[in-house]
Amino acid sequence: MYLCFSFLVKVTDDVKPRQRRSSLDLLPPNMSELRLVLLGNNWSERSSVANFILEENVFSSQREPDNCEKVRGKLKKEFVLINTPNLLHSNTSDMQMREHVEHCACLSKPGPHVFLLVLDSEDFTEEHRLRLCTVLEILGDQSFARSLILISGKNYRSQIPLKDIIRKCSYRYLMMENLEMEELLTRLRQTQTQVEIIMKEKEEENLRREHKDMTRKITELKGENERERKLRANEQTEKDKCINKEREERKRQREEDEKRWKKQKETLREECRKKVETSEKKAHLEREQREAAERKLEQCRKEIKKSQDAWDKEKKELWEQRHQDLKQHLEVEKTRSIKLHEEFYRRRKTWISSCFILTSLSLSLLFYIFHLREQKL
Repeated sequence: MYLCFSFLVKVTDDVKPRQRRSSLDLLPPNMSELRLVLLGNNWSERSSVANFILEENVFSSQREPDNCEKVRGKLKKEFVLINTPNLLHSNTSDMQMREHVEHCACLSKPGPHVFLLVLDSEDFTEEHRLRLCTVLEILGDQSFARSLILISGKNYRSQIPLKDIIRKCSYRYLMMENLEMEELLTRLRQTQTQVEIIMKEKEEENLRREHKDMTRKITELKGENERERKLRANEQTEKDKCINKEREERKRQREEDEKRWKKQKETLREECRKKVETSEKKAHLEREQREAAERKLEQCRKEIKKSQDAWDKEKKELWEQRHQDLKQHLEVEKTRSIKLHEEFYRRRKTWISSCFILTSLSLSLLFYIFHLREQKL
């Protein structure tokens, strides 16, 4: 973005054009190429100016383009001319205007040297002024300082919007009537030279301001460092006092802890001694009780063993007696069982004989009955 500077000039109600000068050095010697951007409120006049600079009919005054057009030419040195569509017309929306301006900025990279404002004094309105200011502000803050106005028409002194634009451009303007190429290129060189002078002065001013700011910052930094050093010294002093106070407090606390620990140690040792004596007495008493219990337990074991032996002997005798009784009972039962078997076999034999006799009698009777029946038949 360009930096914007304004010249201190005397403003009067009647805007006077600058005197025409002739020069053989049409372009600055250190300029590799001159980049020009045409802006205005009338396409036919812009195309006429462009063709005039190019010295050939490149742009048609009848057909207005939809986008910016870039053309290269040569007048002792190369130059680039960028012609724009009608950006000041109310039919062009703000978005379209910004798109055209961005396209123009891309075509003129790294940046235009001069903006040629081709303005028709008869048709330049307040709306055109506002839109032109917007376009130049978008192109850069230094756009007015880089602008040269070409005016068509005679009644420009009565046009307040046009006079305002002339004032913002530091009264750099030419009348298109009887305009000569040398005069135009001389004014372009002067505009470029003024821009370079302004940029150099602004750079020097920025350097002076930066140096002043740097000196002020260094002074502030020194003061801040001194304040910080004093603050750190005070903090260190306070810190040392706190450390010493803490050390003394810790030393006193440690001495108190040692005294308390010694007292607790003596108390604990006395308690341990008493507990040991009590434990020894208790252990001696428990040992005596355990020995008495062991003696009593041994006596009980002997008595139990004696009782067990007597019981075993009595039980053995009882089992032998029961064994004899059981043996005798078995002998009796065996004799009785033999007798019962003999009685059973005897009775069974008798029953079988009876059954045989009864069966024989039954068969004889049946045979007899059957025989009698046959005789009757």
